[in-house]
Amino acid sequence: MAQPNYPPVDQPPYPPYPPTTGPPQLFYPPPPVVPTPYPDPASTKQEPSGSQHGYATAYAYPSPAAPPVYPPTPIPAVSPTQSGVATPIPVVGPQYCLPRPVDLIIVRKLMTLTDDFMVTDVAKNTMFKVKGKFFSLHDKRVLLDAAGRPVITLSHKVFTAHSRWQVFRGESSHPADLLFTAKTSSMIQLKTKLNVYLANRKSEDFCDFKVHGSWTDRSCVVYVGESSTIAAQVRTRPHAHII
Repeated sequence: MAQPNYPPVDQPPYPPYPPTTGPPQLFYPPPPVVPTPYPDPASTKQEPSGSQHGYATAYAYPSPAAPPVYPPTPIPAVSPTQSGVATPIPVVGPQYCLPRPVDLIIVRKLMTLTDDFMVTDVAKNTMFKVKGKFFSLHDKRVLLDAAGRPVITLSHKVFTAHSRWQVFRGESSHPADLLFTAKTSSMIQLKTKLNVYLANRKSEDFCDFKVHGSWTDRSCVVYVGESSTIAAQVRTRPHAHII
């Protein structure tokens, strides 16, 4: 049987390739690698779990310690007010105020016509002297310094509902030299309670100091205003005696 004679088919032209290379192959770029998102531990309180899609278990690493500061910052000391003791309040003058507690001793004499006594420190150095008389028309006491100079004068004001003392600067009794007034808080008392008012206070609704004492114990405590802050305190020493 005779074969049909087909016309030749035109082949597309190919460039000549080396026998070892062959025709070019088609290459597609690999998909981009997306990093696995990790939540910021500072912005969320929920710990990421490895079972959640797109999250991995987070490991907490300690943050580096801050470098030390040189020289180190000193710790401030507790102020006297915070510790329950008042800061110096100059009532008579700043020369009689100290930023620390001072122990003073009162030495009193018996069988004399005067009400004199001395105030010394623990080394028995005279700090103050008090001059007064039992039998006098006006009940007064004068506080002198170690050199004998008058510091204040205490005057008992008579004919008042409450026992009242007025304290003046130096040996004066003029109202312009009034420093403060002390009076009993009530007419009948089992223990001594005094209210102290500074001279610049216009009314006696509130006091500047309170004095609570016991005559039998020979002790008292001075408080600032209505607070529990201690301004001064007096107590009897175990081996104290009167000469």
